[in-house]
Amino acid sequence: MCFALYLASPLTLSEVRSMLPSAFAADLVDPASQRLLKQRHPDAQTGAVLMRGRCSCALVVADAADGVWEAELRKRYRAVKASRDAQIKALERHRALAGLRPAKSVDLFTKFVAEHARNAGPSMFYLRFGVEPFRPLEAVPAPLVTERATSLGEDWLKEGEAVVVGV
Repeated sequence: MCFALYLASPLTLSEVRSMLPSAFAADLVDPASQRLLKQRHPDAQTGAVLMRGRCSCALVVADAADGVWEAELRKRYRAVKASRDAQIKALERHRALAGLRPAKSVDLFTKFVAEHARNAGPSMFYLRFGVEPFRPLEAVPAPLVTERATSLGEDWLKEGEAVVVGV
């Protein structure tokens, strides 16, 4: 159970990757998820998931690699009655962060979002949390908020909501 952070961008995947800090990765989503993301953000050319390690937790949680966040993950697993096998698999995916060189991922991500908005134009971000966060999307909520990249606060990205960020 981790975060998956989706991006609907006017850029190609290679252009998105070229803008990412070296500690981050971007992968295309499946074709059905591409369609959903593009329906919600018509200017998008690419639907991708952004990660650090094998999940997106470090992009949105400052101390995602520490034991406090893992305890929060375990609490969420119990709340949704995830099987023991699903919990183990999800924790192994999340623990890939521990093997990475430390980085101020949340700060780097916010800088990426601002730079991306300046260079690519408005783009949509969608944050999802779950036992299998990277399974194909079944629905993407309509973005209700448009944020200015120059004034992103700490809580601009909320779980389960889509947001468009522009200049």
